[in-house]
Amino acid sequence: MSENYLEKLIKLYEPVYKKDEMFLLGYLTACGREMILWKSLEHDIKLLERDAAFWLPIVKEELEIKKELFEERLENVRKLLREKLKDRGMRVPQWLE
Repeated sequence: MSENYLEKLIKLYEPVYKKDEMFLLGYLTACGREMILWKSLEHDIKLLERDAAFWLPIVKEELEIKKELFEERLENVRKLLREKLKDRGMRVPQWLE
C-alpha cells in the first residue's frame, strides 16, 4: 500500500467522517484484520491436522509472504504519519521513529 494510495483514502473520507468517527472506523478496520488473522490460523490448523508434512511448508511460506506485506504497509503508514506530524510542527514520538 503506497503513501499516495493512503493520501487518496484520507482525502476521500475526510468530508464524510468526523475525526472521532474516523478513529472508530480505523479501530473497526483493525478488528476486522484481526478477525481475518484468526480465521486464517484456524484454517491453517485444520490443514496441518490433516497432513502436517504436506501443508507445513505451504503454511510457512504463506505466513512469510503475509509478514513481508504487513511490514511494508506498516512502514508506509508510519512514514506518512511522521510526515503529517512534522508538517504540523509536532514532535514525532520515539516509537514512530
